[in-house]
Amino acid sequence: MPIRILPPQVAAMIAAGEVVERPASVVKELVENAVDAGATRIDISVRGANHSGIVVSDNGAGMPPEDLDHALMRHATSKLDHGRISLVTTLGFRGEALPSIAAVAEVSIVSRPLGQDVAFCVRQAHGGPVSAARPCAGGFGTSITVSGLFDNTPARLKFLKSARTERAWIRYVVDRAAVANPQIAFSLSFQTGDPVRYRASSHPERIADVLGGLLKTDGLWIDHREGPVGISGMVTMPSAVDVPSSATVEFFVNGRHISDRQLSAALQQPYRELVGTDKSPHAAIMIEVPPEMLDINVHPRKSEIRFADYRAVTSALMTAVSSGLRDSGLRSPGSIADMARSLATASAPDISDARRRPLGRFVGQSNGSWLIAETMDGLVIIDQHAAHERVILERLKAASLDIPDTVVRLPTGAVRSIDDFEAAALEEHGDVFSTMGFAVAVSARAATLTAYPSILSGCAPSSLLDMLVDSASRGTAAGMMREAMWEMLATAACKAAIKAGDVLTPERADALLREIEATPAASHCNHGRPTVAFLNNADLGKLFERTG
Repeated sequence: MPIRILPPQVAAMIAAGEVVERPASVVKELVENAVDAGATRIDISVRGANHSGIVVSDNGAGMPPEDLDHALMRHATSKLDHGRISLVTTLGFRGEALPSIAAVAEVSIVSRPLGQDVAFCVRQAHGGPVSAARPCAGGFGTSITVSGLFDNTPARLKFLKSARTERAWIRYVVDRAAVANPQIAFSLSFQTGDPVRYRASSHPERIADVLGGLLKTDGLWIDHREGPVGISGMVTMPSAVDVPSSATVEFFVNGRHISDRQLSAALQQPYRELVGTDKSPHAAIMIEVPPEMLDINVHPRKSEIRFADYRAVTSALMTAVSSGLRDSGLRSPGSIADMARSLATASAPDISDARRRPLGRFVGQSNGSWLIAETMDGLVIIDQHAAHERVILERLKAASLDIPDTVVRLPTGAVRSIDDFEAAALEEHGDVFSTMGFAVAVSARAATLTAYPSILSGCAPSSLLDMLVDSASRGTAAGMMREAMWEMLATAACKAAIKAGDVLTPERADALLREIEATPAASHCNHGRPTVAFLNNADLGKLFERTG
C-alpha cells in the first residue's frame, strides 16, 4: 500500500483523539487558555446530553481580530515567541487545543481586549472552514462556546462513561485548576444542581475549600526552598494518613497539575522515617522550578513532565515535609508539642507542681497498659508500650550516629532476580548507594549485594537488597539508608520497650512521663499510632453533663 498524505480534516480528527478524550478534556484546555490570558475570574457552564455544550468565559487579556483569525489554525500560538520549548512558562504552548476541539465540535470564540470598542468573533464547525473575524456583542475578555461535541464521531460517544462519571471528571479538572490558581475566582455550573463557586483566596484557604476532608481538618502547611527548587503546599498529620490508593495526592509543577510516581514515593518517605507508616498522607504540593529544569512536552495531554534533576526535586520535597512534620511536633490539636510550647512561653512557670508539666503528674495505671496523669487542664492517658517504644527508638537513632562507618562484606553475596527497568535503576543510583556503603553488582537479570554498612548488621542481606531495588525503582535512593535504619532500630525498640501488662512503680511511671516529654516526635509511636490522649476539663464536664 503506497504512503499517502492524509486529508487535513482526517489529520485533525486524529490529533483531536490525542487531546480531546472526553468533555473534561475540553474544559481543561479552555480553562488553561484562560489562566494563560491572565484572567482573575473564570466561569464554566456545561449543558446538553453527554455534556456536549460547554462555555468557558474569562476576564483575561482578550484577542484582537488579527489574532482571532489565527486562533483556530493548527500550531498557531502566542506563547512560544522565542522558539524554545525549554523556556515556556505558560500552561499551553503547542497551538493544538482549539483546532483539535473544533475538529470534533462546533466552536465559537468571542473576544475583546481592553481598549477595543467592540468584540469580534470567529467560528468553526467540525473541522470545516474558519469564518473571518467579525464584530459582535461581547464584554472584555474571551468567551468560547463549544457545542455538538463528538457529533461527527459517534464512536467516541459510545466510549464515554455515564453522565454522572463525566460530570465528576469535569469537576475534577476545574477543582485542580482552582487549587493551582487561588488568585482566580472560579464558577462551575451544570444543567442541574447548584453551581460550584470559589472566591479568590490564599493557597491554604483554596486547598481547604476545594479538597476539604482531612486536608481541611488535619492539614499542615509547608514552605521550603532548596536552591532553585521551591516546595509549598499542605500535607496531613501522621494521624490522618490513608492507604496509597485512597489518599488524595495532587502535585502541581509551575502551576501545571501532573501525576508522578517518584514524587509520590518521595512524599511518603518522611512519614516512613518519622512514624514508620506505609500509608500515604493526603497532600496538595506546589513545586516551583526554573523552566529550563523541565521537559513539559512528553505527554499529549501534558499530564506528565520530566525533571532535568529528579534528585534535587525529591530531596527538596522530602526535606520540606520532614521539616514541616518536625516543626509541628507531629501533633494533632492539643498534643505534647503544643502544651510544651505554651509552657515554655509562660512567665516563670512553677514546675514544682508536676501538674504544670506537659504530661502532668502520674496518678495511676489502668490494666497494666495505660498510664493516667493529671494536668492543670485535665487528664492525660498514655499508651505505655507505644510511648516507651518511641523513646527507645529516638535514643537508638541518636546513638547510631556515633558508630564508625565500616562495612560488612558478603563472600557469596545476596542475589535476587530483576527486570531490565530495575537493572537500569540500580545502575543509575549506584553512586548514591556506594557513598552509603552498599556494593551491588548488576547483571542482565540479577542483582547481587556484596557489601553493606555495619550499622545494618541486624538486617537480613536479602531484605536490604529488596530495599535497594525498591528505592532505586521509586527514585528515592537517597532515603534508602534512613529507611533501612528505621526498620532495624524500630524492631529493636519494640523488643526492648515496656510491654502492655507490665506493672510500673509510681517512680518508674513518673520517670517515663518525663522521658516522653523530652523525646522528639513522641506523640506517635514507631508505627504511626498516637501515644497520648488528652481529656481537658471541658471534655470531662461534658461527660457528666455539666454546663459551667
